[in-house]
Amino acid sequence: MRIYKYMLPKLKIYRPIRRNRISQGFGVENTAPHLLEAYKKMGMRGHNGVDLVVDHKPLFWNCNVRGFVYKISVDVKGGIGLDIISQTREGYYKHRYWHLKEGSIIVKEGDWVDSGQLLATTGNTGWSTGPHLHYGLKPVIRDMNNIYHNSLQNNGYYGAVDLAPFFTNIFILNLMKVLYEQVLSLMRRIFKTQRSLLNKNI
Repeated sequence: MRIYKYMLPKLKIYRPIRRNRISQGFGVENTAPHLLEAYKKMGMRGHNGVDLVVDHKPLFWNCNVRGFVYKISVDVKGGIGLDIISQTREGYYKHRYWHLKEGSIIVKEGDWVDSGQLLATTGNTGWSTGPHLHYGLKPVIRDMNNIYHNSLQNNGYYGAVDLAPFFTNIFILNLMKVLYEQVLSLMRRIFKTQRSLLNKNI
């Protein structure tokens, strides 16, 4: 079956960790002033993601669609990182998680992950001013060899974009709990209606 873009859901992103504290946002205007020069030396205009203050806590897949574990990396700057690909109506996106705890990643390249699935534990690996999670979002295109390339590589942020248009600041597991309770409530109403109709026919 061929899948058309209009058949796919729109991209929605939620908070991947329980703690809600952002230390640095995306772009020049949200970059800590004392770090601007460091980012320029790395070839960027400013910070290319969102930094969430967290110390060795569980990290969950925080998107509204299934994700494909594309790459697990070890980088001098980012430390231990995890790339997951999502496909939505807007196209393919690479979700990047950096500074993860060594040995904590429980998924492997090629795995599919569902919303709310445990991925790893946050940490403080790589170039880091303190324990935190760096979360970045990059639109990508897929070539014929199933390799994903940044579609905006020369935008001053190495292809990363602001996730704000897609982001709702709700912890993914809290959201799933609410959805579960809504489905359960609906099932109860349906069961109650069916039982009422059955009693009328007896």
